[in-house]
Formats: sequence, C-alpha cells, structure tokens
Amino acid sequence: MSEAHVPETTAPSEAAPAGRSFVERVTGVLRLDSAAYEDVGADAGAWGQAAAVVAGAAIARALAAQGGPLGGQGIAFMIQVAAIWPIASALVWLLGGWFGHPAPFARVARVMGFAMAPLLLTALAVVPAAPVQIAVAFLSTALLIATFVVGVRQALATSTGSAAFVLIVVLLAIFFVVMLFQYAVS
Repeated sequence: MSEAHVPETTAPSEAAPAGRSFVERVTGVLRLDSAAYEDVGADAGAWGQAAAVVAGAAIARALAAQGGPLGGQGIAFMIQVAAIWPIASALVWLLGGWFGHPAPFARVARVMGFAMAPLLLTALAVVPAAPVQIAVAFLSTALLIATFVVGVRQALATSTGSAAFVLIVVLLAIFFVVMLFQYAVS
C-alpha cells in the first residue's frame, strides 16, 4: 500500500534549517524578521552561533563601561550579560510551559541568545560624544526589548501579547537578580 496520499507535516521546530549564514541570522534578528528566529530555533547546530552573539554582546557592553573592559564595571557587565542568557532562557521556558506554550529548552535558549544581538550595538558607546552615547543606549535598549518579544513569540509559538507578558515577568526577575548582584559587589 502506498503512502503517497498522506500529506507530510512538520512543526516549525522540526523544519530543516533555511541555511542562513551567521551574519544573515544576526541581521534578520535585528530587523525583527520572524523567519530568522525560526531559522535559529530550528537549527540544533546554532548553539555556537548563539553563544557567539552572547559573547560578542558581553564584550561590546564591557567596552562601553567606565574604566574600560578590564575595569571593575567592564567585568561586571560581561558577567551580567553572560548570566542573562541562561536565566532569561530558563524563565521563558518555564513560563512558556506554565502558560500552555511548551517548547524545547534548546530552541528557547538558541533564540534567546540571538535575541541579545542589540547589545552588540553598545560598543558604539565608546564614541566620546554624550549625544551618541545616549542615542546608542536608547536604541540598543529599545531594540533589545523588541528582539526579546519577537524571540519569545517565535520560541514559544504564541501571540505577541502573550510574549510581551512573559517578557515583562522575565525582565522583572532579571532586574531583581541584577540588583542583587550589584548590591553584592558594592
């Protein structure tokens, strides 16, 4: 008996990777292109790329620190950025499951790693002009929130409103952890 009449369906997380390059993925995430997030989420081999985005974001954030990247503030920023990736990923994964949008943890973690791409822009804050530094801080923060909302939406296959709610809870938790960290090091 032939099975040719059975339509083949695959979930977005099981789809074959679209074959985008690393740079295309990062720029797609920065453009808030849903397909770029899906590409990252579907590619089990994108762990290294997600880690590279987070490492680059940590270094970029440290470069903009007072005292330079090897000063106390620069090192603290690198640790904070590196810690946000697993914390945000775990919280998004847990909340997604709790709110009825379960997703594989690996998919969520890869997407959240790429969603940190706007922090790469913080390296531009080394320009000594205050207006440039303010603009970079505002742009990178606004874009980071947007990439996280789209990332949560794509990773959990949910609505934008649900993704925004999950992100608000995650941001409050991360804010609390960062405040504890800063209190501990001061």
